[in-house]
Order: sequence, then structure tokens, then C-alpha cells
Amino acid sequence: MSFDPLALPGQRYSGTPGFTVVRDNTLAGTQPNARFMGKRFVPLTFNWLIYFTAAPTANIAVPIDIAGGSVTGGLLDKIETVKIDNSNSTISVSVFFPDTNDLITCPPNTIVTLPAMTNGLKCWVIAQGLAAGFTPTTKIYLINYVVAPSIDPQLQTVFPQELATPLIQNGVNQQLTPGYAPRALGDAMFSLDWRYDNIGNFVNVLNSPRPNGYFIITGIQCISLNGQGSAGYNQLDFGSTGTFGLLFKWFFLVPGTVVTVQPVYDQSNLQLRIPADQEWRLTSMGPQTIGSANSRMSINIQYTYIPG
Repeated sequence: MSFDPLALPGQRYSGTPGFTVVRDNTLAGTQPNARFMGKRFVPLTFNWLIYFTAAPTANIAVPIDIAGGSVTGGLLDKIETVKIDNSNSTISVSVFFPDTNDLITCPPNTIVTLPAMTNGLKCWVIAQGLAAGFTPTTKIYLINYVVAPSIDPQLQTVFPQELATPLIQNGVNQQLTPGYAPRALGDAMFSLDWRYDNIGNFVNVLNSPRPNGYFIITGIQCISLNGQGSAGYNQLDFGSTGTFGLLFKWFFLVPGTVVTVQPVYDQSNLQLRIPADQEWRLTSMGPQTIGSANSRMSINIQYTYIPG
């Protein structure tokens, strides 16, 4: 595996493991091998919100020990199969067996049933990618008999990823595929009408700052309405008042003498990721010789807001 499960922060299981009998075990106590139990399994339920609330970190490992200490070896005599029901979860969940380093992983919104390579009765249940707003419930079944392998995707969660800047992507959303990221839909729109004819005029955009998270800007369109005045040009800056600072700037001409409507900036197919906990502004920087109080600008920004 590409990571060390035992290096992840651990938390105790929030419940009490028990077992469920699959069929009559009346012969179990009469077998020469006292560890024979018949068919049974141990169901485990994980509400990951409980663990995330206790320690808000992206990856958590929960140790499970069903060996007990009784003459029959605890809840199970062996673990042959693992079933992970992750159908009501939007994070990846794995079961790791420390004696063999076997790792069984289930993607989000999926149910997997796979054989377990272990000689013991201990495992670690690992959640990866915990963040605010995730769907948290996972059920896991440790089974002492062989069940046919199966993978049952409940929702289609396969999506393309594109080459990205690791420095930007990795520290923000704990990407499991460093150097790649999915494209944002750009399903939100910020629009305003702004008077920009004085140097230093600024306007808040994107209803920023937000409590946390980040924006992905997918498109920007600016159209200016220039009243009669002197010809000149203007400089507009788009940036934050926080540590990020200037994102970009552009210049445009003001023809003067006539009323004009002209595109100032029009970019689509963007994927600009910026922190949402800073205030973002559009600022008129000049120099300019507009001389008219009728110079206004219509601004439309397409974006996606990702909290957390």
C-alpha cells in the first residue's frame, strides 16, 4: 500500500462489537476443535461524524479486536471475508489487517465483499477524506466463512481528473491522486452593476469572505458602459485583501466623446482555485481621464463554492 495505516491518528470504536449467527450452531460445543463456531459474523457500524467531531482530521483509523479471551477465541474463530457497506458514505473506507498487511478498500457509495488474508482477529478500519459536509455512515461485516466476492456501486462516482498543480491542490482538499483534480461545474453565478469611474473605487465580489473552504472560478465576463467624457484607459485589479493578494489585472480603453458599451474582460473554461475565507475585490486602479459619472460596469462571475 502507498500509505502506513498505523501512522494515522487512531480512535476507539464508538460501539460494542457483537456477533450474529447465520445458522444453527448447536454442534459447536461438541466439535473436537473448541474454536469451531459455525457460520457467524460481527457487524460494525461507523458514524464517521462522531469521530470527525472528536478529532477534525481528514484520515482516521479505528482499531477493532474481536479476539476476546474466551476459550472459543472471542466473537469469531477466524475472519474469512469482509463486507464493507459504504452505500451511505461519500468517503473511502478500508479494512487493514496488521498481521498480513492486507488492505481491503471500498470507494464511496459502494458495497464490496472480498476475501480477507489474515490469521488473526484484529483489524483497523480506516476512513479517508473526511471533511465538513460529507455523508458519514458505513457498515462493516467481519465474516468467518467464505462469501463470493462482489462489488456493487450504488451511485456512479467515477469522474475524470485532469493534470493540476500539486502545490495548489494537495493542501486544500486532501487529494488522494496528487497532481490531478476534477473540474468544477461552475453552477453558481455572482452578478453586479458597479460604478468604476473614480480611482480607488472597489466592490466586494463572490459574497466573500466565507467561513472556510475555497472558490473555483470557471468564468468571468465584464461589460462597461462609458458615458461621454475624455478618452483614456483604466486598470482593474482582481484580488483579495488577505494573504493571497492580487489574482490578476487587466487594462481597457475608454474611447470618450460617445456613449459606448464594450466588453472589458471575457474568459471561460477557467479553473481558478482561491481561498474563500478572504475578502475578494474588484478595484479601479487607473490612470484614467474618463470625466463622466456614467461609467459603469456589469460583472458576471461563474464559480463553485466548496466549503470545509
